[in-house]
Amino acid sequence: MKTQFEQNSLEPAGELASTIRDFRSAMTHVADRETARPVSADWLAPARRRRRRARQTMMLSWACAALLCLATLPISLSPHRVVPQPAVAAATTAAAPAPESDSALLEQVDTNVSETVPSPLEPLAELETWNSDSTSTSASNTPSRSSARTAGSGSALTSTENH
Repeated sequence: MKTQFEQNSLEPAGELASTIRDFRSAMTHVADRETARPVSADWLAPARRRRRRARQTMMLSWACAALLCLATLPISLSPHRVVPQPAVAAATTAAAPAPESDSALLEQVDTNVSETVPSPLEPLAELETWNSDSTSTSASNTPSRSSARTAGSGSALTSTENH
């Protein structure tokens, strides 16, 4: 009669068990024979050379990195001298121009901001004039957000927002 432990054992039973035991004893015999033979001392030499070369390379790379950091240290710790730019110096020595009137300044900004409409976009400029005309008639109290104007032979769009 088998006990509970023997029934739950992972060891095979029957003919397979004897075959596995024979294989195990053969492998044990081969392992004993191989470990009893003397081992040459130079079998490990190539691995040791590779390991030594890798260590030397790593130490050399760290030494180069440390030297590079030490070489940049005086540059980073040196006081930074700010030399004035010649254009800035000339601008500060030049006489200040006479102040312009507010309306002239606003006209200059208006001409810089407004652009002429390219020919492919001229239909959109016409739509903008139609929209501005319809909004001005429908809501005369509300200022329009954008308006269009024509200057000379081309037309220009300007956007103004009231805040």
